[in-house]
This record gives sequence, C-alpha cells and structure tokens, in this order.
Amino acid sequence: MPDRTDINIRNFYIFNSTLSSKEEEERNKILFYYPPSIIIDEQLKNVGFSEAILKFAQTFSPDKPCETIRTKKTRQFYLQPEENFWMVMTLNLPAIKPKEIADEAEYLEHDVQDAVYLAALKLAYDMAKMFVGTFSSSVEGKKTKQLKIKLEKFYFRYLTTLKINNLDIMALFQGVQYLPLDPLRFLHIQSSSNLLEAEFPEVESSIILYDNYLVWSGIDYSEMQLISLYVRSLQESSHLDAESENLGRNSARTTNVCRFLTGPKNFLDEDASFESVPVIYLHSSESPTKYYLNVYEAINFTVCMLINEKERLTVELFKKLDKFLGDKLLSLSSKIKSVAPTFQSLQAPMEKFLYFNKLNLAVKTLTAQSKSSLSIPEEVMRVVTDIAVHNRRCCKLSASAETVVKLMKLSDYWVVGKMSDDRECYFILQAKNAALSYIHEEANKMCNLCLKSIFVHK
Repeated sequence: MPDRTDINIRNFYIFNSTLSSKEEEERNKILFYYPPSIIIDEQLKNVGFSEAILKFAQTFSPDKPCETIRTKKTRQFYLQPEENFWMVMTLNLPAIKPKEIADEAEYLEHDVQDAVYLAALKLAYDMAKMFVGTFSSSVEGKKTKQLKIKLEKFYFRYLTTLKINNLDIMALFQGVQYLPLDPLRFLHIQSSSNLLEAEFPEVESSIILYDNYLVWSGIDYSEMQLISLYVRSLQESSHLDAESENLGRNSARTTNVCRFLTGPKNFLDEDASFESVPVIYLHSSESPTKYYLNVYEAINFTVCMLINEKERLTVELFKKLDKFLGDKLLSLSSKIKSVAPTFQSLQAPMEKFLYFNKLNLAVKTLTAQSKSSLSIPEEVMRVVTDIAVHNRRCCKLSASAETVVKLMKLSDYWVVGKMSDDRECYFILQAKNAALSYIHEEANKMCNLCLKSIFVHK
C-alpha cells in the first residue's frame, strides 16, 4: 500500500522590504521566519524570491497583487495586510508515494484549495493584529525589534497548534454559531451582562457563550469572532478538568465547575501574577484600545470580560468576579439548558446543510465542525468550497446565485449552493439516480424547513 504524506507548512514568513536600504542590512526586512532552524542565508534567498515574484506579477496586474504561486510540490500564498508588509505561507502538497519506487510520487494539488488557505493566512494576520497590534504602528514608533519579539512569541505557538491539514470550508467562513433563544431568555442574558458591567465598572464589555454557542456580545462582530476562536483554542489546549481540580484553584465552591481560564492560580496569594491574562487590541474605534481579556467558565457558560489595560488587576477583583459570576450563571443555567438549537432536531439522515450570513458571521450547520466526526467524504466538502467561491464571484455581477453539482465519482452525492444578499446556504444530498428537478425541489424544502425567515432564495 502506498504511503501518503499530508499537507504541512514548509515555511511562513513576514517581511517589509523598506526596512533595509543597504545590502548589509538585508536581514532587517525579515520580521518573522518559520521554521527558526533555517539559516539566515536561506531565509534571505526565499524572501528575495518572493520580492521578485511580486514585482514580476505587478507588471501584469498592477491593481491586484499576486496571491498564489503553484509548483509541482508546493503551494505558496501571499497576503499584503498592511502597506509594505507581506505575509507568505508555503505548503508542501500532500502526496502518495509508492513503496516500490521511492523517488516517484503523485502530488495531490487539488486537495489544497486556494480560497481556504488564503482565508487561513488572513486569519493568522487578524489574530496577530489582535494580540500584537498593527505591524505599521510598531515600525512607525521605531519599535521594530519589539515587533519581531512579539511576532516570534505569538506565531511560534500559533503555527504549532494550527491544524493545517484539517481546514475546509469552515475556515473560509470562520463563523460563529448563535444559540437560538426566545425573547425572555435572551433578556435574562442581556440583563446579566448589563448587571456585570454595572457592578464592576472595570469591565467595559462582555461576551457570553453557552456550549460554544454565542449568546451575547457587546463588541463588534469581527472582533467577537476572533475572541471566540481564541477562547475555543484556549479550552482545547487546557487539559485540566475543573472537577479533578476539586475547584480549589479559583473557587471556594465544591458543587459547580467554575474557574478562570485566564487569571491567578491561587486566590490566597495576594501577590499572585496576572501574566496569564492576555492583553488584546480592539480596532473598532479610530485608535486601537488595549484590554485585558479575562475568561471565566461556569457550568456550560464561558464569559469573556474586557477590562481596560489602564485598570489595575487585583486578586480581590477576581474573587468578587468569581462570586458574582458563579452565582449568576448557576441561576441562568437552569433557564438555558433546556434550550437546544432547534435546527439540530431537523436533521435527516440523507441530507445535510451549511448556512453562513456574512453580515453577522452566523453559521448554522447539520454537518460537524471537524472532519474526524464528519460522515461526508472530503471530496464532497471540496466541491462545497468550489461552489462557494463560484457563487461569490457570480454575486459580484448579480444579486443572487445558485449552483447544482452532481459528483460523478460519488454518484449518490449532490451539492446545491445558493447565495442571496450576503447569505449563503449549501445542501448535501444523497439520492441515487435522482433527477435534477427532484434535487432542486428537495433543496427548496430543506431551505424552507431549516432556514425559514433567515434565507430568502430568489
């Protein structure tokens, strides 16, 4: 049986050509390079190649910079997030290598979809911007050396935890699943958030999640999205079970799972360190504002609190927050836990759908968020991504688009993609020997059943 190698990162680097005016200062233009084991001469060679490619491509397309370079064995992605700053990610393509002929390999270029990995590169910048700030602000403040240190600290951890081989259309959306609540329950959540900010003036805004579903957010959608993604990664990387801790780390209660994911480890230590509380930059206003991001878990709730960096963090503040949130969320849990996303009960064994709203980044899905638990073949998911890219291109010319694809190799599968008014939905149906009219009718039924009132197909 032939060996298969998966997608992996060959290199990832950030550079600014204006930072080196002399040949002996060439290394100054490299702000970050991964992997760090690569010698500086090789780094400069790769950056120089990228500069040449970008300059050459500009000749043919002065208004739109180069985004992708394809070779037999690799795929290289380019992003210019800020003026003069370039981010480059090179992937080794997956390959099948016959054991009998070690030197020959079949490289699976179609397994790497440009739109997915360009979105992943854009997300890598957005996350760094939230934790490091804009690149240009550091350079303008003559803090290039500090910027390099910050980028190394952030990206070495980010890239080693990035599941580059598991990315699919969900990376293209990077959406958030909202918990559907009736008006009364929603008001309970909103009033609790308002009460938190009234009781603790240090807390300027908050985000409330329940089982990773968004319930309430007091900040801009795009920034809420990044924070929720960070919190999810924080939860995944935390192998500590609150019950096994006997709740002694952050709380005096012994009946409920309550803890700070970011904060002091011991409330009895008045000189406790707050280094685990990250500082983030929010850019929704004219000038970026720095906040402490304090994350608290209780029962199935996760509360993210934004505290202005000018405020002083104390153990006493965390004690009071722990008492307030633990009691309040315990009360809310009894009101919320009976509510399950209504669309989950609509799942049919032969039909699955995915919905995305660009306006509020909402995602609804009857698929799973990870391929490990997904019953849909990867080839089908790649077709869904291709349809999404095609429909978005079509919607630049008209208000709506619809695409239907039958997979010839997997004859039971049909994919229907609809897009209208920045809302997208995709249906995956299994129907052997079905006619196109039947597939169209079934997709409309699913649209009316699962997405009634939120997606109007034209």
